[in-house]
Amino acid sequence: MGRKRSAKTRQREAERRKQLQQHGVKVLGMGMKKKSGANRKNKNARALLDEQVLAGHNPFATKRNSGKSIKLRQKTLLHDYKSRSKSTRFADRRLGENDSDLAVEDRALLRVAKERAKSFKGNSKYNIDLEGDEEGFEEREELLPSDDDEMFQEQEEALTTEQIADMARFGGMTRRRGAEDRVRMLEEEMAKKQHEMNDPLQELKDLDAEYGEMEQEVVRAANAAVKAGRVPEERQTSDFDQLVLQLQMEPRNEASNHIKTQEERDKEYQKKLERLEKERIRRMADDGTGADDDDAGILDVPAHHRKASKKAKTKGGDTKELKVLSPEAELADLPLPELLKKHLLAIPTGAGKTDTLTRRYNLLWTAIEKYVSATKASDLAPINRAIRTLFEMTQSIPRPAAHWCRAWCQSLHQQLAAKTNPNYPRLSHLIVLQLFPILFPSTDFRHPVMTPAFLIMSCLLTSCNVASLRNIAAGLHITTCYLEAIREAKRFVPEAVTFLTSTLLLTSSKYSRVECLPPFQKLSASKKAMLACKSPPTTDSTPKLSLRLLQVGAKEMEESEEEIKQQLIYTALRLLSTAFSIYSSYTAVFDGCKHVLPCLRDIASSNNHPRTTRNLSTRLADKIEQQTTDTRHHLQLQAHRPVPLPELVPEFNEVFIDRKGRKISGEERDIARLQHQYKKERKGAIKELRKDTKFLARVRLEEQKERDAERWAKVKEVEALMAESRHEEKMLKRPRRR
Repeated sequence: MGRKRSAKTRQREAERRKQLQQHGVKVLGMGMKKKSGANRKNKNARALLDEQVLAGHNPFATKRNSGKSIKLRQKTLLHDYKSRSKSTRFADRRLGENDSDLAVEDRALLRVAKERAKSFKGNSKYNIDLEGDEEGFEEREELLPSDDDEMFQEQEEALTTEQIADMARFGGMTRRRGAEDRVRMLEEEMAKKQHEMNDPLQELKDLDAEYGEMEQEVVRAANAAVKAGRVPEERQTSDFDQLVLQLQMEPRNEASNHIKTQEERDKEYQKKLERLEKERIRRMADDGTGADDDDAGILDVPAHHRKASKKAKTKGGDTKELKVLSPEAELADLPLPELLKKHLLAIPTGAGKTDTLTRRYNLLWTAIEKYVSATKASDLAPINRAIRTLFEMTQSIPRPAAHWCRAWCQSLHQQLAAKTNPNYPRLSHLIVLQLFPILFPSTDFRHPVMTPAFLIMSCLLTSCNVASLRNIAAGLHITTCYLEAIREAKRFVPEAVTFLTSTLLLTSSKYSRVECLPPFQKLSASKKAMLACKSPPTTDSTPKLSLRLLQVGAKEMEESEEEIKQQLIYTALRLLSTAFSIYSSYTAVFDGCKHVLPCLRDIASSNNHPRTTRNLSTRLADKIEQQTTDTRHHLQLQAHRPVPLPELVPEFNEVFIDRKGRKISGEERDIARLQHQYKKERKGAIKELRKDTKFLARVRLEEQKERDAERWAKVKEVEALMAESRHEEKMLKRPRRR
């Protein structure tokens, strides 16, 4: 037999069966057979009941209309809101009431002292300091009156606490006062005003009396000194006193327009007009937001001044016409150092900054060319300072800067194309070409500025005349710029390498000119050995080529022609060594320079060149021989095909399987159900919190409106009382009819 069930268990089962029967579920009893269909119905009914029980536990799943929700909040939330500042705790604030150490008589005395302290005004209520005092109350019996009748009489005469509170705060004034109170209040107000009027007069009288007494005392003391024969010494005036006296006599203000003559007024107006016109032009140049008409800069000048100026111009023909230059026109005439200072002191900002910087960018390039032409490359320090300014301006306005540089290259190319046998440009143009690689990237394959600049350099090397030492020096300068620009990219420039080898072949007329550039091939027979040195050098130092040769030519140089030739040869050798170091991985470069090998050997064996030139020539010849004699293998194809890398073929599902259709375990399903239930309850809780917040906001708004209405009513009542008092005051001041 099974275990006997308790009464509580049987009671719970009976309640369970009753619930199932109410939902149409047949409960199996004694003698009933089990059926499969009934079991399915029972399961469905139990599941429905479980859902209803779960729904009852979720407070946010139950849906109510707005009216019921508001009533529910008024019963619960509003009650909590109103009772938020209330507390059931009672604090006994009576002095000495909860002090168990005191006797009953002492407590009574403390209460009486507290009531008496309330009747005092001002700071007198703090006179009785009962806290922290070691003396007993028996020693202070004289503070209290001995007669009880007299004590109560004083209390009746004093103001009560409610009366003091009504007078102190804004809230009273609701009780209408009698006529006697109003009359007394008006009399006090009138007496107060009369006292305020009499106070300044009384103070003046007192000051006059004091001053009169002091004056009499001073006069009396002076007379006594004169009678006694004591003459006071004269005070010596100091320099400061003299300056103060002089300043007192000087005019304090300038002459007004009424005192000035017509000529002075016209001159002053002319200066003001020039200043305003300068400001207008500068404003238009900076941001392009000038006035709509031509008179925008003089709109604030009065009309009578304009008429006066017109009359002055018509009468006196010696007045000059107003000529105001723009800021850029003023800067154009300045030298390069002054232009840099002016630019750094007034860097444009705000709207119109791009246009202003573009104009200054063009002015700076023009100033650099003028400075180089004027100084003849004697001092290049200002150009070094200008490089940083140019770089910053190029970074600020890259597009306008590129447009200007590209236009400059195009104009130079047009000048070269117009001539059949052109010479190299002047030094200012060569320095501009040298600055381009510093301002713009030279490693780009296509660049809007550097690509035209490289084409110009190549055109100069292949087409310009080389019949003079100055032209050869200019070609070496361009080759230097070329090699510095392509040092990082290692771009092969055949024009530069060929120009260097052609220059070295000019040391003697016995070498062939087949592999030289066209300008070297067109040289006459007398010019084919123009770099041949006929005498040994005077010094054994390293030759240095000066930029002044590019500006003035070989005839105006201090050095002799032989020294200039040695400088050109050494510069060509040094540039060829730089090219070999850049193109060290290009074996074809050494094969292209193989025809210069006999020339290098002759320079190394000749005594007409300095030692540094001969040593450098020997090293270059050895390097060319080493690179050309080494065996090199031709390129060969691979013996087999390259092994392909293994490819990862992704797996594709031909039929899409949705997330709901995938098989999951029971634990994952329970977790997903709980997550869904949590999100649903959280969303419902957020909605309820928002509704509670709106409900409390409406309650606070209604309370604020009630307080404002009550305050406004009190203000109206006070205004009415004040108007009535004012009326009565006027009636009292009005003279009575006799």
